[in-house]
Amino acid sequence: MTICNRMTRSRVSLAQLDDDDFAHCADDRAKVRRITRAMQRGAVVPAIFVIRLRGELLLIQGTEQTAAADRLGVEELDAIVFNATSDSEADQVGAVGFGLAESGADVWAGLRAYGTLLAA
Repeated sequence: MTICNRMTRSRVSLAQLDDDDFAHCADDRAKVRRITRAMQRGAVVPAIFVIRLRGELLLIQGTEQTAAADRLGVEELDAIVFNATSDSEADQVGAVGFGLAESGADVWAGLRAYGTLLAA
């Protein structure tokens, strides 16, 4: 099974995420405030990127969106969810997904292309 087959787009409940994953956003309070204001105006924020490993969700990218949503009482966010089978796979895919998001690339398309390369 390729990694592409283990990736889904879905809604993720903030209650499923560890608060510590996004509580540290105090480092970038200005960015969280900007996202909070944008969400209040109805802006759609990019999907967060999480990895499911042994039944737990690990927030890889989207801490600011998650912190803003939490401030506003939003219960769910759109997410790209990757179902990892091992710690090493979670680390590898997490690093690629984080890098894609940081560069402004489409995480969904980038991870699908990455999975295709691995399967070749």
